[in-house]
Amino acid sequence: MAATKAEQENFEPLGPPPAEKPQSLDTPVLAPRVGPMEVMRIPDFRWMAFASVFMVFGFEARAAVQSWLSYELTGSQAWVGAVNGVPAIAVIALSLVGGLAADRFPKRDILLVVRAAIVAMSFLTAYHHE
Repeated sequence: MAATKAEQENFEPLGPPPAEKPQSLDTPVLAPRVGPMEVMRIPDFRWMAFASVFMVFGFEARAAVQSWLSYELTGSQAWVGAVNGVPAIAVIALSLVGGLAADRFPKRDILLVVRAAIVAMSFLTAYHHE
C-alpha cells in the first residue's frame, strides 16, 4: 500500500538525517594555505631556530679552525681530510642509537640532553690544560 502525499510529508525517518553528498576519493581535500614563516609565531620554535643558527656557526668555525690547525701542525692535506673525516664514523654509528632513542623518548628531552652534552664538550675542549 502506497503512502499518501500527506503521510510522506509528515514522515520522520529513524536514525540520523542523511549526510551531505560524501566527497569522492578522487577529490583532493585542500588544507588552508600557511606560509613557511607561520611557524615562527611559536615562541619556543623561535628560540630553537635562533639557537640552532648559532650552533651551526659554532660547528663550522670549529671545523675551519681544526682544519687549519691540523694543516699547520702536519703540513699534510691527508691529515686534514682524516681529521675532518673520522667524526663521520661516529655520526654514522650514533645515528643508529639516536634513531632508537627518538622512538623511545620525548623529542624535547633528547634535544635538551644532546645540546647540553655539546656545550659541556665544548667547554671541556676549550679549557683543557696540560
